[in-house]
Amino acid sequence: MVRIDQIVFFHTPFHEKAFYEVTRITNLDTTLIVASYYINLIKSPPHYYVLENKGFSRLRFLESPLKQLPEIRKKLALTDQEIIELGLKYDFCDGLKIYLGNDKDIFVQRLLYLMNSKIKEVIAIDEGLGFYLADSLKDRVFKKLYPLISQLILGRKIYYLKRLGTHPMVNKVFLREPELLLSKQKGITYERIFLSPKHEKRIPEKGKALIYSFPEQDLTVKKERKLYVIDQMVNFFTQNGIQVVIKPHPRENISDLEKTYANNKNVELLKGSLLGEELDYFNFEVIINFFSSVILDILNTEYPAKRLITIGFTKKPLIEMNRNAHYIFIDEFDLKRLSHSYENYN
Repeated sequence: MVRIDQIVFFHTPFHEKAFYEVTRITNLDTTLIVASYYINLIKSPPHYYVLENKGFSRLRFLESPLKQLPEIRKKLALTDQEIIELGLKYDFCDGLKIYLGNDKDIFVQRLLYLMNSKIKEVIAIDEGLGFYLADSLKDRVFKKLYPLISQLILGRKIYYLKRLGTHPMVNKVFLREPELLLSKQKGITYERIFLSPKHEKRIPEKGKALIYSFPEQDLTVKKERKLYVIDQMVNFFTQNGIQVVIKPHPRENISDLEKTYANNKNVELLKGSLLGEELDYFNFEVIINFFSSVILDILNTEYPAKRLITIGFTKKPLIEMNRNAHYIFIDEFDLKRLSHSYENYN
């Protein structure tokens, strides 16, 4: 039986690069990689387990606990069985270290509970802008009630966590912008991530626009609105002689984008599995994102902030990262606002 000293979770393609650079343990024979089903690994680790999507929703459970009860109990039982079977396949050592990028994931929470006696340290790495946001009043209420309700109804304590690194077993958090944190948890060590630079700083080249798309189901945005906004941007840039490159999110269903732009020679649709942080930002004269954490990496390369446009989901930006960058509320998006942002950098 193979001895495992650490379990590393790849919840997004970003984690493969970030955990390798931060820890240098992802290819060790004593490391088990647990990766989300939609990730195509760049390197093949010695020990690898695919984490399937079980569709567990904490919010849906709170809204109708009795209706959801049979299905959720079944999903939790299957999750526990998966973890037990891993324990039969591998020899998890005492003093086990867990590296994760999402402590609200139900598989992660159950593994932390079932392997509690073996775990020495839990290290998290930031993977989204949600980590830097303050909890709302509703989130704070749910955070207190959820463990009690889940224990009472499901017989298992499940935490309602909106921000990474707030699970009670987390000891350390690596993050890209510590100064953006609104608050810090007691007993947790915070360290900055320094990812190796990929491309030389230079004046951005003209002729291309980069759009980082998003999975609308994560943000309760109607698909029609998302497609309308992207189509308006594509038409605007191509009419101004600028080619458009669209980088889909790994979890995004891109069938509509493929149908729309399959025969458009001015639009390039990249693979969703491609790591967004690996692109050479300076190949583009403007970069648009939908409140994506990639903006943290872009700003760290000293790409001109005035050439960044964020399409957000609230009237005002939840995080003020750089006052020179442009922000447009998605419900107020129109060509006039896009044109204004374009004229300000051009």
